[in-house]
Amino acid sequence: MDWYALTEALTPILATLLVTLISWGVFELKKFIKSKTDNQLFINTVDSIGEAARSSVMDLKVMVDKAKADGVFTKEESENIKAEAIARTKAMLGKETMKFAAKAIADLDSYVAGKVEGEVTAAKG
Repeated sequence: MDWYALTEALTPILATLLVTLISWGVFELKKFIKSKTDNQLFINTVDSIGEAARSSVMDLKVMVDKAKADGVFTKEESENIKAEAIARTKAMLGKETMKFAAKAIADLDSYVAGKVEGEVTAAKG
């Protein structure tokens, strides 16, 4: 058998196979990097929501203190302050963060409300 003829016949096949494998490897690497980037973006978004909730609760502590000053802190006042904290938290996050968070978190409003309530509990204790 003529090795030269065999290598000449196999070279285009091997080159095609090599290019295909390299293309597949690049595609998989791209998917991996995108996955890692999306995961980090999600982690950063969750951290941002927590920080915004903490900041909102601390900002509204003055309102709570004023409401408690008269000795009566009504449920209505509590609900108004909670709604204000949620609104401030969302405003601090910005449109892009909220848009990404809405895609990543099924019930974003409940999630933000939970974060605010958690910060209120932490501030009390």
